Order: sequence, then structure tokens, then C-alpha cells
Amino acid sequence: MDKDLKRLLIKISMMLLPGIVLFLPVYTLLYYSRELMPVKEIIEIHDKKNLVGLSYSDPAVNFKYSMFIKKRPSICVLGTSRTMQFREKYFNRPFYNCGGGISRLGDLRKFIEKAQIEDLKLLIIGLDQNFFNKKWDDMKDNPSYSYFLLHDRNISKIPLLQYTKVINDFIAGKCTIGNVIKRRSNIGLNAIVNQNGFASDGSYHYGKDISDKKDTSLEIDAALRSFGSGESYRFEFGAKVNNDALGELEKLLDDCKKYNYHVVAYLPPYPGRVNDKFFEYRRKYAYLFNLKNEISPIFAKYGQEFYDYSDVRRLGASDREFFDALHGSEKVSLRILLDMIDKGSVIGSFCDRAYLNALLRNSKEDLFIFDESY
Repeated sequence: MDKDLKRLLIKISMMLLPGIVLFLPVYTLLYYSRELMPVKEIIEIHDKKNLVGLSYSDPAVNFKYSMFIKKRPSICVLGTSRTMQFREKYFNRPFYNCGGGISRLGDLRKFIEKAQIEDLKLLIIGLDQNFFNKKWDDMKDNPSYSYFLLHDRNISKIPLLQYTKVINDFIAGKCTIGNVIKRRSNIGLNAIVNQNGFASDGSYHYGKDISDKKDTSLEIDAALRSFGSGESYRFEFGAKVNNDALGELEKLLDDCKKYNYHVVAYLPPYPGRVNDKFFEYRRKYAYLFNLKNEISPIFAKYGQEFYDYSDVRRLGASDREFFDALHGSEKVSLRILLDMIDKGSVIGSFCDRAYLNALLRNSKEDLFIFDESY
């Protein structure tokens, strides 16, 4: 080999060596933690013994859709992350929680259109209050949702796009090879390191995030401090209910009627202190106080069920049963389910009320009904 060429190759190798040394642990962590595993492979190994919690990408829409198609449940919960605490163990029929499978009202019809299965009988839909606030959602079409519903994230770009974040986490000791080896059954570093992620029934398991904080009231306090601006995400001021959103809701129910799905929809809960703040600023949040009256007639027209659980203090829930200002716990979801049954909901034919009552009565924790670890 020519000496000049040899020297050039040595120089190039020396220049590349630091990058290789730094990149190798990054790729090793991402690969062995299965952060880079395609969704189609994840759903094949995802079971009751593991969680799916990715740290450096978020294919939740495609993941939930793919799991739904695989499981073909009789009962499905569909909504944002605010619906994720309904559990399979509450029901006596095949169940899957697609919470996190949508983020806006317009996404619901797209999900249902693509996910038509004959097995589905009961569709429980969470209608986030901000869906009906034009300042949060102007109801313009979101074509990217249809793409991400059917397609996985671009795995090849993850190591490069998330390189700096992974390196910083690695240096800070947030993720190590030891962590990966210890909890290899879990899929993704968030599940491996923090025990945060989706369980096999689609519900979300809060692990280290909650065990480290203990007192979730601090999360509620943080949200309350931003209320006065009217610009805080999902807490924007709104004078009236968006008529375009009501029109979209009617189209959704028309589709559900066509597919012969029975719908039980509800407004998800806020902690009591958040409801008190809404009341304090009631003139600026006027749309919230008109939602029930605007939505109820639409559901009545289609013979479907609708409930308002914005404030669940009347069900015996306290703020200690919330993870933060938006997300109620398993205990809150169980209280809601029991109240629906008491009101004569069709849900009662899919549950054992005595069993659910016993679960609530015997629960010793504020946030969890089931004692689970992964």
C-alpha cells in the first residue's frame, strides 16, 4: 500500500475514533433496550410480563392501532392519555385500551374508519373538554395523523436525531447497560429504567415517576400557577363551544351507528382544585360550563350514552387520586365505571359490579387498584 495513502487512512481512523467510541454505547443502549425495534415486532413479544415504554421516539398512535387490530377486542377505550387508566381486569369480555391513540377530536373518526372489526361491541370514548375550544383546536384537517396511524416511526433516524440526548442521559447515569440487563423483559428504556410504559391491556403504568415524587399535588400546583394567562396548554380560555367540533361529533356518532358500535362517551375528570379554578375564572372558561348542555342532545339523537365526569368529587374522589392536573388514576377510572353502571349504562352487562365494588372497597392506595411491578 502506498505510504501516503496508509498515512491518510490512519489519520482518518484517528479522526473517526472519538466518534465511534461515543457512538458505540449509544447504539448499544438503543439496540439492546429495543428502542429501535419496529412496532410490528414489539407487538409480537408484548405480553402481560412486560411494559412498552420508549424514551427516544413515540410511535403510540401506530402501536395502539396495531395492538387493537391484533387483539380484536369486544370493548375498546379510545381517547387521549387521559383515558389510559381503564383496565382489562374491570371487564369480563376481551378489552383493549387505545388511550393515547388519538390527540384531537378529528382523529377519532379516522381511527374508527381504519380499525373496523366485527368483534367490537362497546366503544368507550374520552372527549377531552379542550376538544371543543376553538382556541385549542380550530378543527382543521390533520393529514399527518392518518399517516402515523398506519406507519411506524423512521427508526433509522433515531440514533442520529437523539444522539445528544442519549449521550447526556448515559453520562448522567440515567441509563446504563446494567439497567438494560436487569430488566431486559421490558421494551424501551423508559420501561426498563423507570418502569413507565404501556401494559398488555393498553393501560399506562406509572412507575418510578410516581414512586419518586410521592406527592402528586405539586404537579397540580404547577398547573394552577399558569391559569391566569389563559394560554397554558389545554387550559386556554374559551368563551363558547366550537360549533365545528359539535358537527364533527355528530359525524362520529353517525359512523359508529353505521358500524353498529354502542358508544359510551364521557368528559374526563380534573382534580377538584382545578375545577375550583375553572369556576373562579368561569367567565373566561364559559365554554366548559356549557359543554354538557351542548353535547347531550347529540348523543340522545343517536341513542348513545354520554356522561360528564369533569368533577368527580361527588363520586368520593380526592385530588390525591390524580397523577397531575389532567390525569386521573386507576381508582378514579373505577369510580367512574361504577357510577356509569349505577346510572344504567350498557357497560353493566360487560362487568361484574360486585367484583368492582370489592376492588374499590379493598383498595388501600390513592392511585392504584392493582399491585403490579415489572
